[in-house]
Amino acid sequence: MRAANVARQTGPAHHVHGFGGHLLEMRLAMMVGMIVSAAIFLTAVGMTAEEGMRERAVLFVVLQELGMTVAMVAWMHHRRHNWRSSSEMAMAMVADDPFKRAALLEQWWLKAWAPTGQAH
Repeated sequence: MRAANVARQTGPAHHVHGFGGHLLEMRLAMMVGMIVSAAIFLTAVGMTAEEGMRERAVLFVVLQELGMTVAMVAWMHHRRHNWRSSSEMAMAMVADDPFKRAALLEQWWLKAWAPTGQAH
């Protein structure tokens, strides 16, 4: 391989384009995962998106996250990433924010134990 080709493949422009392209691919994969998981969930429960987010918010969010993760890992595998890096990304997405988990569980708990007619 010629030195000019090596410099072109490892130069700053290659890294920016490589990262930008990767970022775009991951965002698109996650968006597809969210749309598909929402469509499956809403069809299964027979609700609109607004009703699903209001009445089954915790389940809706968890399934959205699962859909994003599965789609992202599938795309990473398609792009020939190894299973280790794919599983690390999946864990980073799932274990990203313990405060979000606590807030979702609190919302579920309050709604589950609220007297009839007083759930928010």
